[in-house]
Amino acid sequence: MRLKPVNALEAQKILFDWLRSSADYEVTGEPLLLAPEDLRQFFLDPAPSLVDALRHALARLLSDIEARSVQRCIIRFPVSLFLLTLAAYNCQVVNLGVRSAKEIISWNDVLVDMIPPAREMDVILAYHAVLSRVTVGCGVRSDWQKKLKADLLERSPLTGLICLDEYIPMIFGELAAEILPSRQRLDQSGSSPWAGPEEWLGIVVMLLQDKSLARWLRQSWLEMPETRASCRNLGLFFEALRRRGGLENILLEFYEAYDYFGRLPTAGRMEAKHSWPVLALTASLLSADSRTVGPEAARLLNRYGHEYLLKFRPLIEIIIARRGIPAEYRALSRELVHDYLRPLLDYVAEGTGQRLVFGRLQFAGNSG
Repeated sequence: MRLKPVNALEAQKILFDWLRSSADYEVTGEPLLLAPEDLRQFFLDPAPSLVDALRHALARLLSDIEARSVQRCIIRFPVSLFLLTLAAYNCQVVNLGVRSAKEIISWNDVLVDMIPPAREMDVILAYHAVLSRVTVGCGVRSDWQKKLKADLLERSPLTGLICLDEYIPMIFGELAAEILPSRQRLDQSGSSPWAGPEEWLGIVVMLLQDKSLARWLRQSWLEMPETRASCRNLGLFFEALRRRGGLENILLEFYEAYDYFGRLPTAGRMEAKHSWPVLALTASLLSADSRTVGPEAARLLNRYGHEYLLKFRPLIEIIIARRGIPAEYRALSRELVHDYLRPLLDYVAEGTGQRLVFGRLQFAGNSG
């Protein structure tokens, strides 16, 4: 069954309704396709109502971030934003009645090729204002929608950072193969528009240098469900930042907040005052013994434990390099580092055989 193209005015009306609807709005119907002449009219002469809807979405985002320092940079929307909005809508539709995805896949490939990655602050915020509806809405339903969503997230660094619980940027493939156990490869889809890791990381550093954005991102990472995927992906991201250099304060501020807000009181135990549930799970996975669960199951559980622990690897590396917990981060407790993280290192070996070792550490200034 072939999809019937819509004209530019129809597409703009549909997208206006979608942008002004609630985030969990169920989008029924079919993906939007436009003939070449209508597509050109669509992004070169957008309807004022659609522009207003995009401004409203951006205002909501800035209100959430409290990014008053970047609000003055918003002058106009790039042409690519209208193409991105069209592609984002297609990520959400139920596409009832579509028997073959071949036509829509070809159309989406054309759209994606026309959308450059967001490099300037105003474009980054505008992209995320639209794509946040894809991340919080009903989710994708078809394989072509999953690939389309991955392609769009690759072009929106801010959205990619918010979605690390379910998505990992393409640039981390080599890093994952290096530090994950057994040279594990990530299951990634989509294509990267970036020249390499340094270009993407440079954009991310720019975002983290804005205090409002940095605080908002840190809060989103703290609230992220601690699944195996989120721990692995955050760990890869934090390790990339650590290796880039000059960003340890950003990492330590996250771990300090995680220590303080992520701890749970421990009842009926004299040896510890608090616990961190994900570290207890990590310990049980890393200590799984082949004599108890069998060799294959033990290897799989151990691998899962390594992925959970990856979230804390940058902290461990920083502490090793500094020979102790930095005294200026007083909420980063000896209890977390010494009582929970240090014992896990006995189970951790790198692919080359090198082990992470705390050695003799001094916990200067931290008595917690």
